[in-house]
Amino acid sequence: MKKITLFIFLSFSFFAKAQVAQKVINPVVTVSDLDKALPFYTQVLPFKLMGIRQVDHTSIAKLFNISNATTTARIATLKLGEETFELMDFIEPNNGKKIPSDAHSNDLWFQHIAIVVSDMDAAYKLLRDHQVEHVSSSPQTLPAYITAAAGIKAFYFHDLDGHNLEIIYFPTGKGNPKWQKKSDNIFLGIDHTAIGSHTTPASLK
Repeated sequence: MKKITLFIFLSFSFFAKAQVAQKVINPVVTVSDLDKALPFYTQVLPFKLMGIRQVDHTSIAKLFNISNATTTARIATLKLGEETFELMDFIEPNNGKKIPSDAHSNDLWFQHIAIVVSDMDAAYKLLRDHQVEHVSSSPQTLPAYITAAAGIKAFYFHDLDGHNLEIIYFPTGKGNPKWQKKSDNIFLGIDHTAIGSHTTPASLK
């Protein structure tokens, strides 16, 4: 089990005075074993496997500043709804750090993706049937006094490597309007990714 590493792949403009991020393509999470992680994301969760590619050691060394000249990686692209998500498995050496056993959701390295569901009770039952590891005690409904988020339901759980995942339900009038479209699917897509930071203004700057 490796410590979570979530990379955001960005698109840059090289014609400006400085490189400016124009959009997020998709989040990428490091896993300890891609072959074990994929069934969790495609069978417990209904992500569709779009393909697997291998990244050569030269690109890995430059991109991640890894000194070992033989390190390669396998990356699986997954899709749910309109959004994509990637799992990355560094091949050798396989010496990534584990997520600390005393980790908390308010730690500065905390990161997660939020998966929108059309029915929280049905989604939670499916996760319980597969005996996922809970982070939340159960789905929680945000209280009415938080006006902007009142009625939103959320539940946090772990994947096989201990990465935090969230399922989230938006009642009428909350969230992106596309989540209000009628659907026979329980799991709809990825609403957001989030990382912990020491100070939001400084991080945004």
